[in-house]
Amino acid sequence: AISPYAGAATGSGGEIRDEGATGRGSIPKSGFCGYTLSNLNIPNNIKAWEKNSFGYPSRIKSSYEIIIEAPIGAARYNNEFGRPNTFGYLRTYEQQDENMKDSAYGYHKPIMIAGGIGYIKDKYSHKKKLHNNDVIVILGGPSFRIGIGGGAASSMQSGSSSEDLDFASVQRENAELERRCQEVISACTYLDNNPIVSIHDIGAGGLCNAVPEIVNDSQMGANILLDNVAVAESNMSSLEIWCNESQERYVLIIEKDDLEKFKNICKRENCPSYIIGNVTRKRDLVVIHENQTPINLPMKYLLGKPPIVPIRIKKVTSEICNENVHYPHIKECIKNVLQLPCVSDKGFLITIGDRSVTGLVARDQLIGPNQIPVSNFSITKSDINSKSGQVCTMGEKPNIASCNSVSSVEMAFGEIITNIASAYIEELSKIKLSANWMANSSNKKELQSLYSSVDSLSNLCSRCNIVIPVGKDSLSMSTKWQDKKPKKVESPMSLVLSAFSSIKDVNKYVTPQALKNSDIYLIDLGNNKNRMGGSALHQTLNKNKNIPPKIESIKNLTAYFKCTQELIKKDILNAYHDRSDGGLIITLIEMAFASNMSIILDKFECSDYIKFLFNEELGGVFAISKKNQNNFLKIIKKYKLDSNIYHLGRLKVEDNPELILKQLNYRESLCSLRKNWSELSYLIQSERDNKKTAYSEYKSKIETHKNLSKQIIPKLTFPLKNISNRFLKIKNKPKIAIFREQGVNGHKEMANAFKLVGFDCYDINTNDIIKNPSILDDFRGIVACGGFSYGDVLGAGRGWANKIIYNEN
Repeated sequence: AISPYAGAATGSGGEIRDEGATGRGSIPKSGFCGYTLSNLNIPNNIKAWEKNSFGYPSRIKSSYEIIIEAPIGAARYNNEFGRPNTFGYLRTYEQQDENMKDSAYGYHKPIMIAGGIGYIKDKYSHKKKLHNNDVIVILGGPSFRIGIGGGAASSMQSGSSSEDLDFASVQRENAELERRCQEVISACTYLDNNPIVSIHDIGAGGLCNAVPEIVNDSQMGANILLDNVAVAESNMSSLEIWCNESQERYVLIIEKDDLEKFKNICKRENCPSYIIGNVTRKRDLVVIHENQTPINLPMKYLLGKPPIVPIRIKKVTSEICNENVHYPHIKECIKNVLQLPCVSDKGFLITIGDRSVTGLVARDQLIGPNQIPVSNFSITKSDINSKSGQVCTMGEKPNIASCNSVSSVEMAFGEIITNIASAYIEELSKIKLSANWMANSSNKKELQSLYSSVDSLSNLCSRCNIVIPVGKDSLSMSTKWQDKKPKKVESPMSLVLSAFSSIKDVNKYVTPQALKNSDIYLIDLGNNKNRMGGSALHQTLNKNKNIPPKIESIKNLTAYFKCTQELIKKDILNAYHDRSDGGLIITLIEMAFASNMSIILDKFECSDYIKFLFNEELGGVFAISKKNQNNFLKIIKKYKLDSNIYHLGRLKVEDNPELILKQLNYRESLCSLRKNWSELSYLIQSERDNKKTAYSEYKSKIETHKNLSKQIIPKLTFPLKNISNRFLKIKNKPKIAIFREQGVNGHKEMANAFKLVGFDCYDINTNDIIKNPSILDDFRGIVACGGFSYGDVLGAGRGWANKIIYNEN
């Protein structure tokens, strides 16, 4: 979706030149996934990207605009809201319809999911019952004409979509305001008597959805005065105020007696809040605006259960598979797959976000001294100094759905297990899933695929004793628009699984980075089937009618999980990486990048090396030191996986690390492979960010693999000593003010650092001092905290200083 359709001819491109970089370095552009990168980074050709994939001027946001702008939106929430993105994925896929040149199969817009995981106190896992005359409050920002454009932009069916309408459909964001809302909510939860009785976020449907739902939970009604709702755009109608989907807002229920306490917390955090009505015993919803009553309805008509029309599923005949595929030379195969967006370096998505904010992140995306974004999972702590925590990973294989949707679900499920197996969670049943379903339910074939896929996932979860407590769906995944001719892109049935589990030890895991010479083994759960359907290699060749992989044996998959857990428990593994997008060869290359070692493959023989190296069957690569080999093989045999194992070769420390395939007379330096793998990230960064620094970073990524002396190695210039107990045992510890302003998000880590070395820490913000300047008399010191104050605008620090300097107190 970053590029024209897979049917487009591969072009030789030209060259990208960085005029500002030292030495005027040039990077040759190459075709990838059957496309060319030639239009991506040359300013004269940018207008070409303003056209849609069919070559006509686009009236809806183009793939190019989204891939440039969307990551910034995600990073803003990461940074300004102070919630780190610790894991995620990017998927692009488009395939020209063979029968209709103005229709395509895939995603007109790239799919990206990024986020993290947290925890909730048990006492807040249920909402409290509401009472008559409880106050209904909106916490957060004003209303805009947002989300009222006639339908989600990703599923536009009108045939006359425009960019203006597209914009009106989008829920615009204000991460810094969200941060203030969160500080209010957190402050309330810290109190012994939390003033919040019930809470509901405002999303789809706006107040129209959130208000009835929050009161209906307690079998109550509501009186609402729309005149009290803050609006940012004049002349908004009753409908627009009631139904707009402006974000950063919550509906809260507050008891009357606690209202003043709640208002004081909001004032301290500079967070807007306004009363819009009250809860009623009578189960009616009454909405008043400008002395009119646009809504006066019994709740049963709003949230009742209408009859559901039965959906008839017709079985669709399977398409004939063509397994006769001619593959290019191994060198070209590796290069093209390394440059495919779902396989290539995701640095452009990751390094724009603060991955350490909260102080709870124990494992992020970046692995090894060269910080390679290849982690199989993320880990967060339960508390800032705790040993326990949560592990999170993802699984998705929508590219296989073009061949077989049930296989795509099986592989997504298998991927979460082969991913999460590298963290020590003990039992498979501790895993919980969030299922995000996407499909085009207006297409009979896709509807049947959805039904079969849900049924398949249900069976898999039952057999593995795994539950799915939460999920989401979008069942209108087709985009239509008119542009000289009718245009259409239909999505394949797509399932994204987010898996999470509690863990006892946040340090008990293995990564793709090996620290020393190791032998490498593959455990192949595909039972040597080497099925290529839906693979990254086939995507680069525009091949789609092939047999895809699937779970060959659920018994072997659970045995694989148990086996890996025992290997981690006994500290036998040096490194581990699961086989996924791109196949075994990409798994090995990513391990080589993370370890900065040579990978030498010389221990195995097979009949078809391309299929063996590029198939995406379930499995993983295990790095084992010589002294642990016997124990490793015994444990493999214990779980009856000895018929699934291949001794591939070894990881070896060398000054100029290489990938060596002795059977194919192939060898390539890691810096050459890294050049291809990180090229897409560089091209996007050079367009989105600063060309000179983007080139500098790209160049340094390549050079770190030239010799080991280039690696990032921290050097301490001071001795690390334990803090003397005499400081920690002082009864009257020195009081220190941990000082913050609106939007700052580093105060908890700062407080923890001072607490660990013997200080008594207090949360103080600018408003506290303005209200009572003498409050500082109680403290021995003050620490101004870092973060993203005032939405991280330029001059935010000066704004904070001026708020103090120009205040008469």
